[in-house]
Amino acid sequence: LSTVRNSTRDILTTLILHTFQAAFGTSHDLRALHTSLQEKQLEELEQLVEAMTVYTAKAASVSDPRTAREELLHSLEKL
Repeated sequence: LSTVRNSTRDILTTLILHTFQAAFGTSHDLRALHTSLQEKQLEELEQLVEAMTVYTAKAASVSDPRTAREELLHSLEKL
């Protein structure tokens, strides 16, 4: 069996792209985001994923779904 090996950079980039796509749908240019992410150092990508994790966890703790989504979108837009 062959295995696919993805670099940490590729995995983090994909995770960030999927998070933005899930949150914003087609309203953001994912190609431009992908290009921007390719220019970042691995440490910067790790920091972005960490921030997204914190923002998502914070949104999950909000009882009102609409407020939670608005806060999450606002936080992600700041990234």
